[in-house]
Amino acid sequence: MTMLSSNSSPPSPLHNALPIQALLPKIQQFLTQHNTAILQAEPGAGKSTQVPLALMNAPYLAGRKILLLEPRRLAVRTLANFLAKQLGEKVGQRVGYQVRNDRKTSAQTQLEIITEGVLIRRLQQDPELSDTALILFDEFHERSLEADLALALTLECQTELRDDLKILLMSATLESTELSAFLHNAPIIQCPGRSFPIQRYYLDKPIQTQAYDALYPTLTQTLCRATEKHLGDCLIFLAGQKEIFTAIRFATKALNTQDFVLLPLYGGLSAEAQNKVLQPDSKGRRKIIFATNIAETSVTIEGIRCVIDSGLVRKAQYDPSSGMTRMVTQKTSKASATQRAGRAGRLCEGHAYCLWTESEQQQKPDFETEAILTSDLSDLTLETAMWGEDSPYNLRWLTPPPKAHYDTAKQLLIQLEFLTTKGHITPLGNMAAQLGLSCRLAKMLLHTKIKSPLNASLNQTEQQMACDLAAILSECSLFKKAEQQHFGVDIADRFQALQAYRNNKQHALATYPLVTSAVTEAMTNSRNWLQRLSNIAVPETVQKKATPKQPILSKPTSSVEGTLSIGQLVALAYPDRIAKRRAPNDHRYQLSNGKGTLLKEHDKLTQSPWLVVAQLDGQRREGQTYLACAITIAEIEALFASQIIEQTDIYFDAKKQAIQGVMKKTLGAISLHSSVLPKLHPEQIQSCLIHTIKATNLTALPWRKNTQNWLNRVRWLAQYLPEFEGFSEQQLLEDFDNWCAPYLSHIQKWNDLAKLDVLTLLKARLSYAQQKTLKQEAPTHYTAPSQKQVPIQYQLGHPPKVSVQLQELFGEIHSPCIAEGKIKLTFELLSPAQRPIQITNDLAHFWQNSYREVAKEMRGKYPKHRWPEKPLEEKAGKSIKKTQQITN
Repeated sequence: MTMLSSNSSPPSPLHNALPIQALLPKIQQFLTQHNTAILQAEPGAGKSTQVPLALMNAPYLAGRKILLLEPRRLAVRTLANFLAKQLGEKVGQRVGYQVRNDRKTSAQTQLEIITEGVLIRRLQQDPELSDTALILFDEFHERSLEADLALALTLECQTELRDDLKILLMSATLESTELSAFLHNAPIIQCPGRSFPIQRYYLDKPIQTQAYDALYPTLTQTLCRATEKHLGDCLIFLAGQKEIFTAIRFATKALNTQDFVLLPLYGGLSAEAQNKVLQPDSKGRRKIIFATNIAETSVTIEGIRCVIDSGLVRKAQYDPSSGMTRMVTQKTSKASATQRAGRAGRLCEGHAYCLWTESEQQQKPDFETEAILTSDLSDLTLETAMWGEDSPYNLRWLTPPPKAHYDTAKQLLIQLEFLTTKGHITPLGNMAAQLGLSCRLAKMLLHTKIKSPLNASLNQTEQQMACDLAAILSECSLFKKAEQQHFGVDIADRFQALQAYRNNKQHALATYPLVTSAVTEAMTNSRNWLQRLSNIAVPETVQKKATPKQPILSKPTSSVEGTLSIGQLVALAYPDRIAKRRAPNDHRYQLSNGKGTLLKEHDKLTQSPWLVVAQLDGQRREGQTYLACAITIAEIEALFASQIIEQTDIYFDAKKQAIQGVMKKTLGAISLHSSVLPKLHPEQIQSCLIHTIKATNLTALPWRKNTQNWLNRVRWLAQYLPEFEGFSEQQLLEDFDNWCAPYLSHIQKWNDLAKLDVLTLLKARLSYAQQKTLKQEAPTHYTAPSQKQVPIQYQLGHPPKVSVQLQELFGEIHSPCIAEGKIKLTFELLSPAQRPIQITNDLAHFWQNSYREVAKEMRGKYPKHRWPEKPLEEKAGKSIKKTQQITN
């Protein structure tokens, strides 16, 4: 077992009264004098349980209620029951609550505990919050996306509509000074906690694996040690549901289950299952609770004497470039580690085992990253538009939303027809906001509401299908992860399982690996959304004029012909994730948003060439698909007829060396159909020619040797005569449309390009006078004394050069000059074997100084050739001696 070192937090004096009680009069006074205040209370101070009850009789309430916001449904229910019990009442009397699908309130309710999402819905329905006097934001340090939006809307309400609305932000760990400045110097009340001494233990060595495979053996060893050394229950913090059940499997083998009961705790559990965790075990066993960060704040679990913290948390990471979100397991912050350790010392002395080293503790960030910086902002953007703002930046944000995330969200909402291009909410968008679910799923539901039905029963069938699918897609998973491999990722299987459960619960549980709490929650959500959908009125401006023709569906997508298929309904929510298989028998797909995704090779959906992907691992080049369903090309075309673009692509096929045309139908980045055009118009050919030639930086043009030589002369001369500038590669490319493109109209085939006279086109760029100057100042040939025409070699950055046999230059006293006398010709003097003897641009100096040595050496090598003592007096011409010529 890896040994752990210990670190004790200093003991705190124990009091019967909670620390916050001494500050309750001060809190009351501050809220009487100010509309906004901040309460920073350390863990164990009693802020959540004492402050709301103490404020229930405040005179400024004037018969209106207090809203207490909690970040999680478990905390809402637990706290409501605890506070009602303090008053000797049942929940729903003076203390009530509301979470999704569950509300207990009455006309007597003065204090209502809700989630931030519920507050957002109430603000949208009643921007003045006319029945509310005070809003308490509890655990604000968690900074969820809903909490930030709720605060922004509440501040707008307070500033513009309700100057008497009071706000109290409460948290154990937050930057109170920064928050106070944001709230126009709101007063800060600080309260110490009442935490009992906590002994903290750290690993001597870090767990050496990025995949955290070594976590479970270390965790199990630590658990065994902790349960042997300490009494009471144990709370273990893990990243997510998968880790929880893996850790339980390890622990089951190591512990005696007659002495211990192993319980999971995560957001997807039913309320009954969550409440079971909070109660003592009916058999008197010690509880080992395996939890996500749902147990980090707000909820006190009696009996916890020991905490084991994996130091991991699962967070959503949004990629604005793809519009996709993936869940990332990452290390927690120092603030989070403190909160988790504090769970062990809420009611008595405790112990906290940290599965990291003290060195790693120092490297942790101080706080978690705010969710608004890493989240999909589609729903937030729709909410702000419904609030009346065409941009969220018109509201006050503690942390402004990232511009890239907002831009992506806005484009999606425009595609879903919920926003105009100017950011104003549409009538359809207003309907979506009333449903209270994600904008993608709202689109799916609303389409079944507004499309003209063939008959009423058929429309009801579609609405029920849509609500069931929305419930499936909004749940983490209906199937048990360990047993769902047989079914793969097909949404249709989950849909069938939900129908089977509705018809025969026991048979469904025997047939499918269903998570009972998840399927029950899904059915409740479906029922509620169907009710909301039926209550929404459809404006005439939204009503569809006609129903697009639907293909006949194949079972099991639908048993009713004419209804939308499962694939089409899901595609309405995810139009940017229509997927096309890259190749036959491949498990890789391209999405309509341009990204890629893949299925596991043996998943049955790999048989479908077309998919709609609802859940996948974003940000990677090819994300893993977690939920998808099949769809046909006919269904795609029927559903997205207005978004399908028909275009003709003319391109150059390098392999065939031919210009070809293809007619394509595309949806986003994917091609639905393509067909080769048998004949192209001359304009299409010319346009492709021009584009292709430019793309090759003009290398596709037939650059014959004489053309290149001419260009070399012009470019060289331009160094000395500026009037010849404009012939560099870049300049010719930039001016291509003027000097070359107009003369391509007669070319009908790519091979015909080889006949193009590029030299004539280039010469036409010079005037007659310039051409004359070019001929004179950069001549193509040098005339030797022997009257032989020798080509001059031009190269940019080098002097012009001629290669000539030495005897051809007899009598040439000086090196000729060109470029208006600015540059001397350079001579490469050749032997009779045409090998270089010497290079010079000063013939006079050569004859006077170098020639004697050259001639002496050459006479020995080439005795039959002329090497006269006085070369300037000799007649230029052949190098071989005349006597030798006669003899031959």
